[in-house]
Amino acid sequence: MEQSASLTGLPVEMLELVARHTGKDMKKLRLVSRHIADGTLTIFKRTFFSDVKVLIATKSSMEKAIQIVESTNLGPAVRRLTLTDDSVLGDPEAWDSTAIMVKLDAQRKLRENGEDTKLLTELFRKCKRHASLSTIRIKAFVEGEDGPYRGEPDFMDGNDDAFVAVMRAIVLSGASFDTLLMDTLAVDGDDHGIDNFAGLRVIEIGQNDHHRIASAAALHRFNTLDLILQAGYEDTEDIGQNLLAMIPHTKVRSLKIRPEFDSGDAIDNCSNFVIGALLELDFPAMETLILRRAVVSWTSFAPFIKRQKSLRHIDLFHVGVNHVPVEVCHMLSADGNLDNNSVRERLSQLAGVVRVEVSSCRFSNHIVQSWW
Repeated sequence: MEQSASLTGLPVEMLELVARHTGKDMKKLRLVSRHIADGTLTIFKRTFFSDVKVLIATKSSMEKAIQIVESTNLGPAVRRLTLTDDSVLGDPEAWDSTAIMVKLDAQRKLRENGEDTKLLTELFRKCKRHASLSTIRIKAFVEGEDGPYRGEPDFMDGNDDAFVAVMRAIVLSGASFDTLLMDTLAVDGDDHGIDNFAGLRVIEIGQNDHHRIASAAALHRFNTLDLILQAGYEDTEDIGQNLLAMIPHTKVRSLKIRPEFDSGDAIDNCSNFVIGALLELDFPAMETLILRRAVVSWTSFAPFIKRQKSLRHIDLFHVGVNHVPVEVCHMLSADGNLDNNSVRERLSQLAGVVRVEVSSCRFSNHIVQSWW
């Protein structure tokens, strides 16, 4: 099959069909050509510009996004902004690459001058022109997809600076959006959340008045929230309760709760204090609840599930549930613990939940140790 010289890969036969359809009418040929061009352009814009990726530690990426959004031609095609923190990590002295050092210096100046917040504010302000741009997605950095290897972090470094910059910019811009999506795939392959965006850090942001107020105010600018909360680690006693109280609970559609460091160590489980505070709240619009690495009591968890009237999906990973009443299920597993399937069925019955998924969980009518 012969290929078109100007449209690589497009069979010439397709062009011949168009030509035959128009006959000898040159006016009709021009109209058909214009129609094909318009249709192709529409598909092109929808394919390549409906989701604009923005690297929020790179000035040129933010400037390019602004140009796209403010374009009268391309702007209306944008449906979503996907924001990724591509900051170079770790001790600057550990890098021996000139290119990396130049990038580090540029990123440092961008933050110190507040230029990152200014550019993000301008970007979100431009978004107000297009009602079609309705979604902001905050996505974890994926090596290779979003850029080259960016180093190792200091172990206790936070990862909330970029998130707070985005939240502040949304507030300063005066823009409102339909949906905020936090990347629900941020767990796997991200070094347990240490070096990547892994959710709203409940304790750290809750302890900082400016960060807490900016984050809460920005969350109120959305109609629907798919949130990831980092619930500290097991021996953390500060619960960031002020931040939890300020989140617009009625707007939460999906809630994923994970520990500060999502590893297999017992100390890296979610803070019992944060989980306890969350289980006292109501999320009337929440359809999905995902809980990773935590220990809860049936006496608080079951009532919480039952109160969430819109809940349709529960996903538990490495969750220990203690004080489960014996009457909930009569079957015992080989190790003397309650049968997972029976408890899962009971949870489904309690809240009318369609899907209940459990993996590496342990249910007991006694107390489950965090190190099981």
